[in-house]
Amino acid sequence: MPALDAGKPLWLDVGFMAFNFADSPHLTRLFGELGVEVRPVDMHIRRPCFSVKGGTKAYIEKLIPPFKNKIRLGAAVRKVKKLPDQIKIALTDGSEESFDKVILACHADQALEILDLPSAAEENLLSHFKYQSSSAILHTDPSVMPKNLSAWASTSVHYWLNSLQGLSCKTNYFLSLNYETVNPASIVRRIVFKHLPFGPNALEAQKNLHALNRRRDIRAFFCGGYFGQGLHEDAFTSALELSRILLDKPLWL
Repeated sequence: MPALDAGKPLWLDVGFMAFNFADSPHLTRLFGELGVEVRPVDMHIRRPCFSVKGGTKAYIEKLIPPFKNKIRLGAAVRKVKKLPDQIKIALTDGSEESFDKVILACHADQALEILDLPSAAEENLLSHFKYQSSSAILHTDPSVMPKNLSAWASTSVHYWLNSLQGLSCKTNYFLSLNYETVNPASIVRRIVFKHLPFGPNALEAQKNLHALNRRRDIRAFFCGGYFGQGLHEDAFTSALELSRILLDKPLWL
């Protein structure tokens, strides 16, 4: 997220915050193969945590070169229509385009919303994932942190972005989740995230999600964090599993 510090442009990463090698083996391997640098961060939890040096932009810039000229921005998808011999994608500008197959790499509720006439299996499984909104505030109010500077660290509520991202600027930036007691004058931006609480119905539906991608004669496929625990590692792992199905060969074994 762009910001200004002392009149100079500054990029603040409010997406992928931190990870550890044990819980994110696939992402750890991906960053290694891409040559993306990681750095240790203090998260006050048992396992050592790391963040990507330079933020999410660092690995996005490494990933996109092979298909950079095929990425389309400002072309939001309104509906995905499944036809016997093709997929038609309707865009918000009123245009339609045809493809052989489509991968819906998004939240389960978003996939269900844009599918035109979802099948009974798609409706039955995807409808059980109920997302909730989380409020996040990007700000510069140090009162949310301990009075002792040496005790500052990122927690599950307050993220100290200077530490997570290795920022050298004089201003301290924080991201506070579902926490409103912040000096209004310090607020840089308010952000709304969607997160997925896994209730019994979602956990039961999750057991059969991979079957959606193994149906015969299908053209619409699915992947996302809801295939696992809703984390970045789960989203990437689900995409890796789907790639194995589509390419019909082992990958990263």
